[in-house]
Amino acid sequence: MSAESYLLRNGTVYFPEEKTLRKADIIIENGSINRIQESIQPQEGIQIIEADGKIITPGFTDLHTHLREPGREDAETLESGAMAALAGGFTTICAMPNTEPATDSREQADFIRNKSKALGLAEILPIGSATKGRRGEEISEYALLKEGGVVALSDDGDWIRSAEVMRHALEYAGMLGLPVITHAEEPTLCEGGVMNEGKVSTILGLKTRPPVAEEIALKRDIALAAYTESHLHVAHLTTGTGVALIEEAKSKGIRVTAEVTPHHLLLADESMFSFDANLKVNPPLRTEQDRKSLLKAITEGLIDAIATDHAPHPVEEKEQELDIAPSGMIGLQTAFSLLWENLVDKSILKPETLLGLLTTGPASVIGRKVELREGLIVNLVLFDPEARWVLDNSTNRSRSRNTPWFGKTLKGKVEAVFLADKKFSF
Repeated sequence: MSAESYLLRNGTVYFPEEKTLRKADIIIENGSINRIQESIQPQEGIQIIEADGKIITPGFTDLHTHLREPGREDAETLESGAMAALAGGFTTICAMPNTEPATDSREQADFIRNKSKALGLAEILPIGSATKGRRGEEISEYALLKEGGVVALSDDGDWIRSAEVMRHALEYAGMLGLPVITHAEEPTLCEGGVMNEGKVSTILGLKTRPPVAEEIALKRDIALAAYTESHLHVAHLTTGTGVALIEEAKSKGIRVTAEVTPHHLLLADESMFSFDANLKVNPPLRTEQDRKSLLKAITEGLIDAIATDHAPHPVEEKEQELDIAPSGMIGLQTAFSLLWENLVDKSILKPETLLGLLTTGPASVIGRKVELREGLIVNLVLFDPEARWVLDNSTNRSRSRNTPWFGKTLKGKVEAVFLADKKFSF
């Protein structure tokens, strides 16, 4: 890592304002973008990086990560999570508040922001706990949390059961210009559930988290968002019915945004025939029809962002029986490679669409902009769509390895990240 000068030559550059990809050269000097032109003659002493056949894009934003610090540093730390993020092209990540203790005070938010600055890796933005202790009983002190740098509020991992508490959360968050992120699953329908309710669960005889739990939760939360005129963001949408509810809400002018995860876009509940606990996620993998509905929603512009829901767990916990093993998989380092290979390479998604869902889309949810122009502090990712690599103990930057893609050969790799005056190579 150094503050050298670079010429990124002949790359295919994503310009987020225009939502276009085109060939260009970029000069980086002293941590800033010095020039962007179709062709630039190299100056003496500049380091040339040949980018022909590679993608250059602004760094990605992840709205949904679980970094475990404080409380479960055995699974992940802010440092290991931030490094895994960079290795996957994410230069900004939002840390969910389900830590021990929860991020329900300014002191906790300050801790995350200050440590992020000290690390100098991917920027970590705290998401504040919507309720004190994530107990769902009383809203946290939102004004103080905002002063501490939180960009949203959520009790992710749990749905706020009380409609009154959720109403107050939306009202007060709305006054401060903060979105409330809902984990839309009605909990009494999901207790002890391992997977989606359907044909596969019947064959396997496993306890379920039925899709109607998402529908019930979404209908209430959308109604409250409309009533309070506040911003509701829906985390990890999973069902075709959920997509229809989001579409209806947006058509009525209700301020609702939504994200989907790579695993819900790429996997369905048939995967559970393997009994691999790394496939146990919350909310669960749904049917193939639901998966296709999510993809269709993305192509139609109904989904605002793709978020990883990076959820690290130690090996010994994930190696337990399905009923006992915790839910979640890691995804920061693999998300872009998997999405590019399985959606862009197969012409299911245009590359510009995918890049928008990882840059401008998520940034807009938290009130930020993504730009690429001369004079800006550099925040760029160099991605080789043809490179092949294996996620294993030597390449994995997370402290955990709970993903069904561990040990698998992946196509498409982040080669380097240029962040301010630093260059990270992978």
